[in-house]
Amino acid sequence: MTTRSLWGSEGVSPKVSEQGALGDCWFLSSASAIAEVPSRIKKIFVNTEYPKDGAFEVYLHLRGEKISVNIDDRIPVLNLGDNYTTPYPPVNSKPSAHGAWWLVMLEKAFAKVNINYTGLNSGTPGEALRALTGMPVS
Repeated sequence: MTTRSLWGSEGVSPKVSEQGALGDCWFLSSASAIAEVPSRIKKIFVNTEYPKDGAFEVYLHLRGEKISVNIDDRIPVLNLGDNYTTPYPPVNSKPSAHGAWWLVMLEKAFAKVNINYTGLNSGTPGEALRALTGMPVS
């Protein structure tokens, strides 16, 4: 079994964003901007490493309140059939080239508080920054 890394071989990096089929570039780019200061991303996660059981807890902010969101590492994938080298790529964001999974998990947690991944189509960077940091934005 391959060991996964929450932060990747190069640690938290803003260069991790790998958008998938979802229209949530506003969220991914906001999370990448926060990653300019790695400790800010690490503060969002209760986990300090990738857990063996695949269970994560992250803190987001919703309606001015800090909330705990529990997720697992089961990620939706596309079945592209036998004509592709990777027949089951993630539908949404994917791990970075350096094996970082933090953005994939963060996207899943944000999708959960927005009912599902479709709830992330179209938004504003301010909305994402407020959810990730709890700080007021204009």
